[in-house]
Amino acid sequence: DDVFETMIQLYKQERIGTIWAMVRHMGPNGLQTEVDATGYAEFQRVVVDDRNIKMAAESIKLMEKSSTFIAVGALHLPGEKGILSILAQKGFIITRK
Repeated sequence: DDVFETMIQLYKQERIGTIWAMVRHMGPNGLQTEVDATGYAEFQRVVVDDRNIKMAAESIKLMEKSSTFIAVGALHLPGEKGILSILAQKGFIITRK
């Protein structure tokens, strides 16, 4: 329960990147575990980074056709390889409302 509450609070504080940093250091039942950097790097590449590239490409196709609403999980937004950064690199202007 504490882990989920912490995740919710971090989300509300718009500290999305911190959520994953916390979760990767936690094990079953919220116990701290040794971090397997190799396993984490593979997870990050396959589940987050590679998908971000695909989701950004598909989003661009939709946005080029018409006004578009796109929803993704919070983990896909922040960082150099996040969807927002990818879209900015492609020339889209990212603004916060």
